[in-house]
Amino acid sequence: MAKVTEQMANRTRLQVNPLLVDAIDQEKLWVHYDDEADSMVIYITGAPVFAISVPVDDDTYIKVNPTTGDIVGFHVEAWEQNFLPAHPELQAVWQKLQPVVDTTPDWAIVLRMVALWIIFVFKTDHFLQPSLSPA
Repeated sequence: MAKVTEQMANRTRLQVNPLLVDAIDQEKLWVHYDDEADSMVIYITGAPVFAISVPVDDDTYIKVNPTTGDIVGFHVEAWEQNFLPAHPELQAVWQKLQPVVDTTPDWAIVLRMVALWIIFVFKTDHFLQPSLSPA
């Protein structure tokens, strides 16, 4: 246990750059919802990239490039169980879109729309401190 405590005490602070929501390229949104894990993962980089998860709330994380401090994505655990009930406007949209996601071959477009909404929720719900500790 002492080794874990030492490692946790030696963690450096991570500088996180502000997210310019207006600069996000919708075509580069990579979104995946895992029904079994009830987990939503979003990358604004076009594909998954190496990142450190930084908690911003219960079950919600921003994914940060540890070298540059740029936000590269988002991860929401307990998506339907916790996150959606806390955001009823998004829950209503998800309930209408989820059948489309399950049955439409071009579901990625639908998930990109949901991802944009999630990004705006993150932007308005969470004030990102200049430095955060990685998870």
